[in-house]
Amino acid sequence: MTMKSLPFAPTFALFAAALVAVFASCNGSASSNGGDPNALAVVDGFEVSEEHFRAEMKKRAATSTGPTDTPEMRKEVIEDLVRYRALLSRALAKDYDKDPEVVSRLQKLVVSVYEERELQKRYDAIHVTDEEVQAYFDKHKANYRRPEMVQAALIEVRLPPNADDATRQQKLARAQQALAEARKLPAEVKDFGTVAAAYSDDGSKDHGGDIGWIAKNPPSRRWGLKLVDAIFAIEKTGDFGPIVTTENGHYVIRLLARRESKGTLDQTRRGDIIRSLHRLRREEIKEAFYAKAIEKCRNVAIDMKRVNSLPLDDPKTQTDEAR
Repeated sequence: MTMKSLPFAPTFALFAAALVAVFASCNGSASSNGGDPNALAVVDGFEVSEEHFRAEMKKRAATSTGPTDTPEMRKEVIEDLVRYRALLSRALAKDYDKDPEVVSRLQKLVVSVYEERELQKRYDAIHVTDEEVQAYFDKHKANYRRPEMVQAALIEVRLPPNADDATRQQKLARAQQALAEARKLPAEVKDFGTVAAAYSDDGSKDHGGDIGWIAKNPPSRRWGLKLVDAIFAIEKTGDFGPIVTTENGHYVIRLLARRESKGTLDQTRRGDIIRSLHRLRREEIKEAFYAKAIEKCRNVAIDMKRVNSLPLDDPKTQTDEAR
């Protein structure tokens, strides 16, 4: 097989030239006889322009809590800019711009900036329509359906651990007495009122036995499936259910309210769906962007046989420097 080099691995010489160009354009241009006559400083031909000085002063001001436009700060900034260019001059004189590690870092920087900016342009163009939101909701309606819930009140006549039959019968009689008294409560009392305070061993007794809203699926861990099923089986709001006995005690139950299962597209769900669609679109855009980058390259060839057979050191010791 004829192997072709990957076009995204340019030669060191090209990247060295690019590196010098970046330094010259972004950090002070190399001056010749026709240099900037308004340069504030020059170090081996590298100028500090008014623009560079203003930008650095602005950067310092953004992070400083005290006065920044002072003679002392101006002196500090110009000295830092000169020092930077002096180091740059010495580094280039020693061919650091041709060092493989430097070139590798520059490659990664170029790829990172290119990827970030090009993808962001595509992300900013994402627009999710109302029709797309509705279609997504209809397709995933089960995920957005609010479960049926009930509000209930109860009186717990607690059983002690390892209770004998006599104790169980005694506690059951107490629960039956509580139910009988609850049935005599005035119509305006929607829960167990004072009966809960007199008979219940649960903390809800101070609130008429109201235990709040509970769902059947998933069932309440606190109350258990048997008790929850019995509460849901009560048909009419305000009705009492039969006494429920579990290993923990005897329970007198009452249905206070019911909220049917719903799956409507409200504003909260709409926002969630828009965010989900944005995430999906971003992933699609990213995959297409990577595929297009490979497609646009003139020469791409991968020898997977050699890739799979190539001996490696311990993978735990590897770093991304191999890239």
